[in-house]
Amino acid sequence: MIKYSIRGENLEVTEAIRDYVVSKLEKIEKYFQAEQELDARVNLKVYREKRLKWR
Repeated sequence: MIKYSIRGENLEVTEAIRDYVVSKLEKIEKYFQAEQELDARVNLKVYREKRLKWR
């Protein structure tokens, strides 16, 4: 069983985004035993502007 923590920075996490993330994370359950408890922390971030690093 996976416990999800989905967080958005500069972004509202809608139900559609949450469902998409959960559907992707559920694919990894097959690699773990059924009685294991998993914690998944997802941090979504939107960068407002592109910054170029000039040296």
